Amino acid sequence: MNADEPTLAAASRWLNLATVAVVTAIAVGIAAISAGLFDPQPIGHLQRLYTLNGARVADQNDRVHWLEQPHLTHDGSLRLTAALVGGELDSGYGLVLGQPNSHLLVAVAPTGYVTIQNHSARQDILLPWQTWPHVRQRLGQNEIWLDIRQDHLVTVRINRELLWEGRLPLAGPDVGLWLRSYGQPAQIQFAELAYFAPAQHVE
Repeated sequence: MNADEPTLAAASRWLNLATVAVVTAIAVGIAAISAGLFDPQPIGHLQRLYTLNGARVADQNDRVHWLEQPHLTHDGSLRLTAALVGGELDSGYGLVLGQPNSHLLVAVAPTGYVTIQNHSARQDILLPWQTWPHVRQRLGQNEIWLDIRQDHLVTVRINRELLWEGRLPLAGPDVGLWLRSYGQPAQIQFAELAYFAPAQHVE
């Protein structure tokens, strides 16, 4: 028997064990990612799911439809899902937070563009209309997700991908839906709005 054989056998066993451990770790990691364990989480828990309706906007016009609920008076998250269902492709739709004369607008366009605007006495374009690869184009449904914290930290995600984060005092707690056409009339389907908040902050 060669004196090196026990050493080689032990090394082979350790190599096999290491291979199994690496393969197991990769499988666990893939399973965790697939299960969404590393996905961003909203603030608190789902408090209410609002079923919305379709809305139409006239040619070269825009409008905001203010909702009766929810009101973000504490930390919370909003997730709006919406899509163009007919009409002008050169259009946009989005989520508004604040009040009629002063509000934050986060919007996407079926042409693949996105914008963040702070409408007030002095309008600030936080992010001018620009293309972004995570926007679903044409009739694809998009999700606009806002996290709002009382320390004025605002986080914006489009289709679960981080778009923007910054500190921005909001003028009010009201929530609205925005739609615009830059050409012919457009029909937008606002599918649903999910509202998340910590349990102790639900009124």
